[in-house]
Amino acid sequence: MVQKVIRDRLDAILHWNISLVGGFLGAYAILLHVGNFGSAQTGNLMEMGAELVSMEWFNVLLRLAALVLFGLGVASAYLLTNFTKINMRKLALWVDAAALALASMLPLEPALVGIYPIFFASAFQWGVYSGADGFNSATIFMTNNFKQSVLGWLQYGLTKDKEFKRKAILYTYTVISFFLGVVLGAWAVGQFGIYSAYVGFLPLAAARTFIAVGTAPLESETPEETAVEAAEEMEEAEKLESLFPASFLQDEGKKSGRKQASAGTGCGKMQAFKNSKREAVDRFNAGDIAAVEIFPVFLLPDIAPQT
Repeated sequence: MVQKVIRDRLDAILHWNISLVGGFLGAYAILLHVGNFGSAQTGNLMEMGAELVSMEWFNVLLRLAALVLFGLGVASAYLLTNFTKINMRKLALWVDAAALALASMLPLEPALVGIYPIFFASAFQWGVYSGADGFNSATIFMTNNFKQSVLGWLQYGLTKDKEFKRKAILYTYTVISFFLGVVLGAWAVGQFGIYSAYVGFLPLAAARTFIAVGTAPLESETPEETAVEAAEEMEEAEKLESLFPASFLQDEGKKSGRKQASAGTGCGKMQAFKNSKREAVDRFNAGDIAAVEIFPVFLLPDIAPQT
């Protein structure tokens, strides 16, 4: 039962989990590095402008390097997502873990240098975990999430449309998760100082567990559960086919399935949907090995062959 809930809601659960990680990264950066926020560029650009006017050239260069690292994180996530079959969700976890470990080894002065890994990792995380349940949502800063949460509840109150309620719940839990990550980060910094970075491994491990549980095949399903799941998949297939009719049935097998569905059985649509889900899962599980160079020791158990 728990596995089925995780599998059905994996997208949202992972998003909230990673939002907690985003809150932790933000708190670690700000509290240990003189208020510098490593998960965005607004403050960095403002400080860079002020230091440029006051001709603090060394600090300007430090902030320019932070800007470049953030950009590299965004670009790397985009390129790897679109031009490789790497499992980006898992890889993002290892990038975050490597960034926290490296940040714990860097000196606190100059303050900005100590969070260079976080600039890159947070941008990379943003590129991978950029939304859930069909909604765009960042995991590393919360202004728009809070705005969408307020609007979602307002729109639901005015219209009683359940879609607005679904939107409000997603964004509200995202904000709450981020805040819980900030609280965890603040507590960890107070207890362990610079080595509090390793406390951040806990939510990362939780996310990796959710991925493992959510992508594993269900066992011991009852006939009733199988029937309910089939009905849900059929409904999803209908919705996806109405949105993406051309891409949904590309090969001959899917075309023949569509003919069966049009004849009234519905089996073809559901089979096509299952095939597309299976391909997505295969892609989802394909790429741990590429992360070896980033975090080799701790990644080894993660790339063991699955039986």
